[in-house]
Amino acid sequence: MTLSDHQWEFLKDVARLVDYAMSQSGYKLTGGDLYRSEAEQERMVRTGKSRTLLSKHRQRLAIDLNLFINGEIQWGSEAHRPLGEHWKLLSPLNVWGGDWQGFPDGGHYERDVG
Repeated sequence: MTLSDHQWEFLKDVARLVDYAMSQSGYKLTGGDLYRSEAEQERMVRTGKSRTLLSKHRQRLAIDLNLFINGEIQWGSEAHRPLGEHWKLLSPLNVWGGDWQGFPDGGHYERDVG
């Protein structure tokens, strides 16, 4: 599979995740980062917002989503858990940042293609 094939499959899963969120009472999503330049990723690491220069955002295989429930922004990973669990069911390649130990990121959804 080419990188663009993986990006296409990833984006289709993002659409499915958004559809799922729309089916949940009171849920609303807004978009965060999808693509980051090398300089942006370096800044994220420097400021402690990321721990890797090899972010899937650099390949357009990750997205950060902002979750609102009943109009209130949800910063914690636990609020994202229903979306994260659904995300992982969509493909065995899908990874949810809320599962990360030591640096959980509930709003982060990515495809790990190696």
